[in-house]
Parts: sequence; structure tokens; C-alpha cells
Amino acid sequence: MRRKVNLVELERLKNSGLCGSDIAKKLGVGKGTISKNFKQLGIAQAEDIVLYDANKINVTQIKVAEKLQKIATIIESELDKIHSELEAATAKDKGPLRDLQLKHSKEICRQISLVREVAESLYKYGEIEAFKRIVFEEMGKESPELRERVFKRIKERRSQSNLNMGEDNL
Repeated sequence: MRRKVNLVELERLKNSGLCGSDIAKKLGVGKGTISKNFKQLGIAQAEDIVLYDANKINVTQIKVAEKLQKIATIIESELDKIHSELEAATAKDKGPLRDLQLKHSKEICRQISLVREVAESLYKYGEIEAFKRIVFEEMGKESPELRERVFKRIKERRSQSNLNMGEDNL
């Protein structure tokens, strides 16, 4: 026997910003129960689709930032070492050290450019996700049936994409 969900509580939790999965955990029921109750209330589940992608963006952003920080730390350390060696070097030895210093400085510029490009890409992707959320919410207000068909097609496409990616790895 399925546990009944208080629809008023469900709507309150949804309006507080929780997604379906979090609400299911909080109420101690399955995601399917929440989904069925959302449909009964006419609440869109666009957030589950959008948040799935948003979470991937955040994880990617964190990983990229961590890697770039490690690279920047290594380069900075090398520059400090070169600077110390330059101070102690004779005039004859300074030329190659300055060339190395210049090379490292150029690499820092490339890293800064890369950070900017990654940030811009992630920002643009975030804007696309926000746009999708708004479209799905408005679509749900106008035609819940259309919204459900679109959700179904997106899930099917994701499943197919995942299968195709797996075949590429064989």
C-alpha cells in the first residue's frame, strides 16, 4: 500500500525550491509517488530535467577550476624560482633565465584566457538552462499535455544518447 502524501505539504515543499527527488526523501516516499502527485496538482517537473544538467555544469566548473588552480600554482612556483635564480645569476646566465621567465609568463596569460573562456561557456550554458526552465514552466501553464510530451522526448533522447555513447566506447 502506498503512503499518502499531504498535497498541501507537497506544494509547500515544491514552492520552497526543493526538487522532486529531495521532496521524496524528505517525505519518505518514492520519486514515482511524488511525480504522480505533481501531475495531480498540475506542477511541472522541468526542474528535474534542468537541475540534472545544472548539476553537471557545477561539477564540471569545480573540476576545471581545481585543475586550473593547480596549474597556476605550479607556474607561479616556477616563476618564483626563476626570479630567485635571476637575482643570483651572472649577466651571462640571465639571458636564458629571462627567456624561461617570459615563457612562463606567456603560459600564465594562456591560463587566464582559458579560465575566461571556460567561465563564458559555463555562463552561456547556465543562461540556456534558465531559458529552458522558463519555457517548461510556461509550457506547463498553457498545456500540461504538451509539457509531458516534451519531457518524454527529452528523456528518450538522453537514453538514446547514453546508449550511443556506450557503443562508441566498444
